Amino acid sequence: MNYRLPEEWEPYITTTPYVNESGIFSYAEGELIKGPFGTLLKRCSEENGYRLWLHELEVNQPFQFQLSFPKPTASIMYMLEGEMVYPDEEMPHVLATSGFYYLSYMPVLNLPVIVQAGRHTLLQLDLSEKLLEVVGLKYYGTFEIWNSLQQDSLDGYIRDVCPITEPVRNLLHQLLHCDMEEEERMLHHYARFIDLLLLYFKHRRRSIW
Repeated sequence: MNYRLPEEWEPYITTTPYVNESGIFSYAEGELIKGPFGTLLKRCSEENGYRLWLHELEVNQPFQFQLSFPKPTASIMYMLEGEMVYPDEEMPHVLATSGFYYLSYMPVLNLPVIVQAGRHTLLQLDLSEKLLEVVGLKYYGTFEIWNSLQQDSLDGYIRDVCPITEPVRNLLHQLLHCDMEEEERMLHHYARFIDLLLLYFKHRRRSIW
């Protein structure tokens, strides 16, 4: 997922590689975007066919931009702090709010969002077809998304908003603070992704069979 920023601000925007000094998500590559709105920090780790993203926004004013999906994407989105709103003229509605997560499928599109002044943190786990096939086809929400990926559906949607419980938060903490070497980290992350999906299923308890 990328960002599309307002064209009128392009002359004032700088983009630089991010050097991680905090120790959190230290194994990921990062990009820091600065502009009149504040800063956008995007970090991504891609291993064994899956991606983990951390989006951190520090904005000083209400700010509208677009989330760009260059290819069909199935994800679980964890809103760790802040809020993102879809700016529908008739009925604006919240896409993500602090303390909740959801399953989503997005086709190729640019999705407009608005954030208010403050800090917003979104953790995005992209689900590959292989990962969905391992544990997900029994459950309606993940089967629906797997089917959309198979057909390159043009219809995007969000399913099953769930609270970020303490077990979920602990697994996310393990992902972001992992200090293993690459091969061990790949196995560790794969296991944690399965655990996160199983917790999602446990919360929903819905089966298509």
